[in-house]
Amino acid sequence: MPETRTPARPVYAHPRAARAVVPAARRAGRAAPTAGANGHGPGETRASARSADVRVGARLRALRLERQVPLTTLSRRAGLSPGYLSQVENDLAMPSTTALGRLAHVLDIPLASFFEPSGERQPDHYVVRRAARRAVVYPGSTVHHELLVPDLRGKLEAVYCNAPRNTTSPTYRHEGEEFGYVIRGRLRVTVGDDVFVLKRGDAISYPSHLRHFWHTQVQTEMLWIATPPSW
Repeated sequence: MPETRTPARPVYAHPRAARAVVPAARRAGRAAPTAGANGHGPGETRASARSADVRVGARLRALRLERQVPLTTLSRRAGLSPGYLSQVENDLAMPSTTALGRLAHVLDIPLASFFEPSGERQPDHYVVRRAARRAVVYPGSTVHHELLVPDLRGKLEAVYCNAPRNTTSPTYRHEGEEFGYVIRGRLRVTVGDDVFVLKRGDAISYPSHLRHFWHTQVQTEMLWIATPPSW
């Protein structure tokens, strides 16, 4: 089944995929990375890091220094080499999904901290218009995501997903709670050792510290909400 094409929208980085924000116009005509078995490709290259509008490395350095964590200490606790972290902080390399998660854990911060500036959201940013939704990008992914909240500064994350048939999400486990709702299609959700099949109009909620992932049996549109934000 061909992937659904949607009009170009502003792009929002997906921290788990470790991809920085790139304007839609800059992405036009660019070949997509090769997708993995679950529709999610590898981390970005040096060239992509240089062209990004959000410098993940600079944010990492600022957060590390703010918490007074030496590079060698961060390296040891995250299980990543000092040389690699130095490249990341200088925006010469983009961290993988796993590496970014380790760094966030060691620094005791949400993943969104690498992409979102601090500060409280202002009233003029309370509403997200349909035409103004920002796309959430996994490198090489065939899944279309749109952020339904203005940013990830608050305690709630809401995302619209449109996934082709036979797509499997990564396996997640993190603090908080999640809620999913199937707009159309058929979705198999695994939570711990339990498996649930959801059809149009079905919903699911569960504690997200349990291992969980989903698989589409047909092309599926869904709404996913998490608190606190885990992206």
